[in-house]
Amino acid sequence: MLHIVFQHTEESNDKSIITEKMDWTGIAGIIGAIGVIILGIIESRRSRKDKMLEHKFAMQDKELERRFAEEDNRKREHQRKTDYTISNLYSYLYALMNSIDSDRVSIVQPHPSDDQQYISLSYEVVKQGISPQIDYFQSHKIQEWTEVIDLWRKNEFLTFQFESDFYLQNEIDMARKIWTEANRRGCLSIAFYRLIDANDYWIGTLTVDYMHGQPPIDAKYYNEVKKYGDLIADILPEYVPIFKIST
Repeated sequence: MLHIVFQHTEESNDKSIITEKMDWTGIAGIIGAIGVIILGIIESRRSRKDKMLEHKFAMQDKELERRFAEEDNRKREHQRKTDYTISNLYSYLYALMNSIDSDRVSIVQPHPSDDQQYISLSYEVVKQGISPQIDYFQSHKIQEWTEVIDLWRKNEFLTFQFESDFYLQNEIDMARKIWTEANRRGCLSIAFYRLIDANDYWIGTLTVDYMHGQPPIDAKYYNEVKKYGDLIADILPEYVPIFKIST
């Protein structure tokens, strides 16, 4: 605190400053108090800033949790729909096999869907005692099956009874290719039904194999194949190879 001392003299009625004393302890106290106030303001602002950051981080964490939860739910829903689709698909294959008394029913699909380069057996059902072929027909290059695939794309329904009219087909090279494959599959006759999407784009072929002959191909037979073929085409998912594609 600053003290100013006045003294009254006899020579004059005026007040004169005799001494001027400064209390530095008091000044230091004032400065200290101001510093405390400033530090308090700084600390308060820092505290508010920290709280704002904590709130921001908390909101970000909640947003991430929400997104993770949504993604998890989306994956679960996708898996549920996929499982449901696959279950229905196999139900259709079994129903078709039983309704036309065939020995093996399978689906050949091109892949990848946006750049068709390969064909593979994607789904298959067989009667008891019949050997599955799905493991043996994977990722064949489309360019090696051009004749067959052209027929699959152009024709809705095809049948081949190799015991009788095999050599009566016009496109002998294509038929011989099918015959070679059919022999490996062990069947005596085979039927193909074209699978197309809503835009009439070829997405696969339904194959029906008979090991011991084939019933008469009539309207009833065709209608059964068409019914289940169209049901399958409506739900057929994109095929992902189960084996590494050979180059």
